[in-house]
Amino acid sequence: TSGDGAAGSRKTNKSPAKGKLVFDSDFESGNLASAEEIMSGCEWDLALRPDTNNPKYRVWFYFAVSNVRRKQVVIFNLT
Repeated sequence: TSGDGAAGSRKTNKSPAKGKLVFDSDFESGNLASAEEIMSGCEWDLALRPDTNNPKYRVWFYFAVSNVRRKQVVIFNLT
C-alpha cells in the first residue's frame, strides 16, 4: 500500500495525531489497496483491490478506519 495513512500503516510505533485517519485492511476479505490524503484530514482517495473472480469489478469494500475525532466529517472517494 502507499500514500499517507495507507492501509496497514497502524503497525508503526509512532501514534498519529487524533483525527489523522488510520486505514487497515489486513484481515480476511479486506480489499483496500491504498489510501491517499487529498485534503488535510477531510478527503481521501481510496483504491480498492478488484474482486477475486472478476478483476473488472469492485462491487464491495471492506476496510477499517480508526483514530477519528468525534463528529469528524470525511469524504472517501472510492476507485
